[in-house]
Amino acid sequence: MNNKIKLMRLSLAGSLLLAGLPLSSAYAATATATPSAPVNAVPISIKLTDASSVTVTTKEIKDSKTNLKVNLQIPVIQGLKDQPYADQVNDTIERNAMKDVDAWTKEADDAAAKAKAAGFDLRPFELTITYKVTKGKDAAGTEVLSLVVTSCTATGGTGMPRLSFYNIVNGEQASPFELSSLFGDNYKELINKQIAAQIAEQPDKYFKDAFKGISDTQGFYIDNNEAVIVFDKYSIAPGVSGTPEFRIALPQLSAQAPAAPASLNKSAVLVNGTSVALDDAPVFVNDKGITMIPLRLVSEALGYKLTWNGDTRSVELTQGAEWTSVQEGKDRYTFAKVAPFELGAAPLIQADKMYVPLDFVTKVLKADMKIDAQGMITISTKAAPQK
Repeated sequence: MNNKIKLMRLSLAGSLLLAGLPLSSAYAATATATPSAPVNAVPISIKLTDASSVTVTTKEIKDSKTNLKVNLQIPVIQGLKDQPYADQVNDTIERNAMKDVDAWTKEADDAAAKAKAAGFDLRPFELTITYKVTKGKDAAGTEVLSLVVTSCTATGGTGMPRLSFYNIVNGEQASPFELSSLFGDNYKELINKQIAAQIAEQPDKYFKDAFKGISDTQGFYIDNNEAVIVFDKYSIAPGVSGTPEFRIALPQLSAQAPAAPASLNKSAVLVNGTSVALDDAPVFVNDKGITMIPLRLVSEALGYKLTWNGDTRSVELTQGAEWTSVQEGKDRYTFAKVAPFELGAAPLIQADKMYVPLDFVTKVLKADMKIDAQGMITISTKAAPQK
């Protein structure tokens, strides 16, 4: 498996490349309209480097509804080498913003109706969306863009922010970038120790014993030579602290991937300590050098329920609250609320079996995966001990 360090092409994050520049002073002009009306983008002229073609512009939408005040600053990324993917992410960002508007319009209208029935007027709700941009480089020296988008709602008191994170490498292709890509397999242990040490320096700023460690979907962005780990408001500290951040210096990693085994074991994989026979659906390597595995056999061994949709030739995977889907011929994968990303190969059907890239195991199903010297693929969930 190629472990070359990459950053996910697009990521919503938090501070302007123009470090310290307030958002309010960054907009030379504004465009005001209802959320459904077309709005002209407002240039900010943000570049990653002097030679970079990457810019971020702002589509600003304002609307003073009776029960909801809307102020949206939606980032639009342009000039990436992989601009079609950027277009997908830009569309996702705006669609999510409009979903927030629709949801909070209903919430505000319902609350106003109840207040009126009780004989008093309700202070209008507020929905604000802002973003910030930071820059950095990956281990290969490729320019990196991080974006943090903050959606904040206020219902008469202190607002409650929700942050979305995306990290982007400006390369010909990009893939999801995770903390493990920078800090290695023991990334949680390493990062947890540093966060715990920073909390110990100022313990009065945090809830006692609230920090239990970072999660599998921990929010973060890249800022120059640091990974900035971000926590939700009230999760580990009082509201006055906002969304607590911890800066962790990036290790000096080699961009060279470890050597692959001479050959893979194509007839079996080890899932949570149990061998799963693949005699009818052997592992194979496609013409791009990407290892492809049978989706159903591996996913069901990890506890997922799979449902086939013949009309769309797609498969839905569910396990508790976790859900994702894949479609034949579309190199487009999702996990949680991150933007769709590519794995280098689309799902395909071979001998009546759907295959997906091996990276699907770690980057979508979020399981651990290793390949030993004999070519055996070993897959395990975080909570499942090896037999």
